[in-house]
Formats: sequence, structure tokens, C-alpha cells
Amino acid sequence: MRVTALGHAGLKVETRGATLLLDPWFSPEGAFQASWFQFPDNSHLLEGDIFEPTAIVISHEHLDHVDPWFLARVPSRIPVVVPRYPSPVLRHKIEMGGPREIIEAEQWERVESADDTTVFFVSEPPMNHDSAIIVEGDGQTLLDLNDARLFPVQFREIRQQVGGDIDMFTFQGAGASWYPMCY
Repeated sequence: MRVTALGHAGLKVETRGATLLLDPWFSPEGAFQASWFQFPDNSHLLEGDIFEPTAIVISHEHLDHVDPWFLARVPSRIPVVVPRYPSPVLRHKIEMGGPREIIEAEQWERVESADDTTVFFVSEPPMNHDSAIIVEGDGQTLLDLNDARLFPVQFREIRQQVGGDIDMFTFQGAGASWYPMCY
């Protein structure tokens, strides 16, 4: 498994059978009414096979994780895999990028994106709609925590589900800062 950072929370995960984009965010308009932008700029990655993944995996509906601008540029035959949430907000934001197959998975439900490559989600407590993404492929496991805040028992459950080892763990390095609006 090869994992490449795409900036912000985005990852490109390549296995022998699949290329997955996790939470890709490239919109030149930024997010949150143009108050957030990718730093450093990641627009140089918008070339080559970035528009031809096997699937796109999105953890939650915040616009720095689901990018309708980018989705509009990806062929409609590329499916998007998401956790099933009670609210349709995530589905609606994906559909803003045009029609495509959206695969909604229940927590812990494995979705096969190619031979030997699966994805599943673990959601944080119900107060927020954030999910960790777990990718298994080529005999390795990636746990992408992104914005989710999981309990220790959930980490133990993930290890049980994947056979004990998590080979790579990515997580948020800093929380959102609302300065100067809230300080």
C-alpha cells in the first residue's frame, strides 16, 4: 500500500488493485464561504491520474472533506463511498458535483473497491457526523482518523476487525481555529 498526502485531510491510497482518494479537497474557491483555503496550495496535484481513481471515499459533509468542485471534474462512473448518516446532507453535497453512484455503508460494513482492497468506517458518537476511514489492501491496514474523535474501545474494535495490526495511522494535527471571530 502506498499513501500520498494530497494536502489538508486528503490522501491518495494505492494498492495493487485500486487507487482511492480519501477526502480530496482542491476547490480554488476554498470552503466555508471562502474563509478556508488549502495551505500549502495543492493545485499542482490536479493532473495525470488524479481524476481517474477507482473510487473516492469521503468521511463527512464538511466542505473541506467533500468537494463538489473536484467531483464535477471526475468522471461520473467513479463511485463515491461514504458512511451512512441519518441526514442526507452528505449525499446532497456530493450530488452538487453531478450525478454518480454513491455507496452508503453502515458502520463496520466493508465495501470492496477492488480485489484485495476494502474500506469501512467507524463513526464517532452521534453528536457529530464524522467517521474514521479504514482501508485494507495488499495485506496492510490504514486508519485515517481525519476529524473523527474515537473512544479507546473503538480503536480496540478496529484492531480486532483488521486482525490486530494497524500499519499506518493518520490523524488531525491541529483543530480548526475560528480566530479572530471567536476570540
